[in-house]
Amino acid sequence: MKDERAPVSPDEVVVRLIWRDYYRPNEARLVRDRAFLPRPSDDTGLSVFRLACLGDARDALAVIALEKRDQYALALLPVADLLALGL
Repeated sequence: MKDERAPVSPDEVVVRLIWRDYYRPNEARLVRDRAFLPRPSDDTGLSVFRLACLGDARDALAVIALEKRDQYALALLPVADLLALGL
């Protein structure tokens, strides 16, 4: 695993936890815009996890209470794509 203090590189992937209510697999637009709005506790931007710092993407769910984990979906986002968007 990568040291989380190391700079993020364009070839990495970040993981965003989103509410399942914002994920619609049977619709043309799979994810609602609200899935990518900062939460009140996100005072420096969106919360994401670096996949290179996790053993598995599902490890990001460890911050969620066990009984609530089924209420979340994982969005894997290539850092290169985020940089291309100017984010």
